Amino acid sequence: MSIAGTNMEINGIHLNVLIEGEGEPVLLLHGFPDSNYLWRGVIPHLVNAGYQVIAPDQRGFGLSDAPEGKENYEMDQIARDAVAVLDALNISKAKLVAHDWGAMIGWLLAGTYPDRFESYTAISVGHPKAYASAGFEQK
Repeated sequence: MSIAGTNMEINGIHLNVLIEGEGEPVLLLHGFPDSNYLWRGVIPHLVNAGYQVIAPDQRGFGLSDAPEGKENYEMDQIARDAVAVLDALNISKAKLVAHDWGAMIGWLLAGTYPDRFESYTAISVGHPKAYASAGFEQK
């Protein structure tokens, strides 16, 4: 399930992007296997606090296109989608909040495009280097 929003053409595909409210922009990135519906309880609070919420269904999820091919889901590509959404909305800087798998994209965005984000809040996932140094393996 997804929250229907604006259908935006981003990097050659269509992304469903929910845009609500006015004020300082906040970009919300969902995790796996979710959609922007994840944020349904949070969005009204952010809008009431005076923020503009931008919550895309990331490629392959919700009402967004799901292009075939593993190369279409590389982290760099998904991060470029998020930046392209901000560009399409003429937003030069936003707060960034991301959950679960989306938090990994958030860490990439914060590190690669630091001038585009006022702040970054990761929910349920720590910094990738913390996992590498702890020696965790997925089996």
